Amino acid sequence: MEWVRHILYEYDLTLLDVEAKGNHVWKVQTNRGMFRLSRQTESEEQLVFAGGWLRRLRQSGIRRVIPYGITKYGESVVSVADGRYVLQPWIQPVCSVRDVPGWERQVMRQLGQIHQVSAAAAQEASTPGLAPSVVRKRWLDGMNAVRELAHQYVRHQKGGAFGLLVCESESYVMSMVERAIERLERAISDMSADGEIPHVLCHGRLRSGYVLATGQNRRQLYLTGFERAGYDGAVRDLTVCVRHCGEDAGWNVRLGRRWLGAYEAERQLSETERQLLSCYLLYPEPMMRVAKNCLETAEVDQSETARWAHIWRRQLTRLFDMQQFAFEIIEK
Repeated sequence: MEWVRHILYEYDLTLLDVEAKGNHVWKVQTNRGMFRLSRQTESEEQLVFAGGWLRRLRQSGIRRVIPYGITKYGESVVSVADGRYVLQPWIQPVCSVRDVPGWERQVMRQLGQIHQVSAAAAQEASTPGLAPSVVRKRWLDGMNAVRELAHQYVRHQKGGAFGLLVCESESYVMSMVERAIERLERAISDMSADGEIPHVLCHGRLRSGYVLATGQNRRQLYLTGFERAGYDGAVRDLTVCVRHCGEDAGWNVRLGRRWLGAYEAERQLSETERQLLSCYLLYPEPMMRVAKNCLETAEVDQSETARWAHIWRRQLTRLFDMQQFAFEIIEK
């Protein structure tokens, strides 16, 4: 594959073998070891930002991230006609991270370390993250979508079996959403007096698919997928991680306590951050998302409604426990 040879030339590497791994990823064997070559959709500026932070994290002692290789010209991204490429050392997982007991606590702890290390630089950059006031508008849109979907099901059977499920649980779900919005408005009011919440480097989508388990004892966990990383409030990143890890682990209040404890072993949340985290966890974002998808889809097929119904039911069973945990966060 001549195009691979061309890219590796930028790193002074000689191609010996290449194996396609799917999703624009190739495992390349070179004269200096094995590497992961990937084509990225993010802008060059964004990839340079992410690559720079991966190096800084490792220099700060956070070794379980995988840096971008540097070309002989000192660049971390190779841009060619068909896209942008990054090269990283090949890390071979020994098993699915879901098979590693307590992997979520390790990930939460590493997330806390990353947030702690990056806080000063993020504040100095003064980049605007997603303001809680914007979050509030999104939540109101989600709430309106659920109500509209329930209304359209009654009139036109919109969404079929999924629409019926939304209709039957609308009152209970809306009570949670309204409580979350009310608490968020209170937090926004408090923030206006106390100033903005601190920003950190956020992964933005951390879940099991971005964690590699390595080593003979499976205890070395590497975090990947930093291509979209950026500065934002730590609480949003933590919320995403809790939600996604909860999908993999079967979330409950006991696990939530352990995960938050692991995070705070590295970085303590402020009172304002606790209020925001409580709000974010109260809001059933996955449920609102599928309701909006259904409402915006002109012709809904049966397989799609079944998928939405599965997500709705799964989240519905967790609402009470999530509410209990959200209240615990601010009562600590």
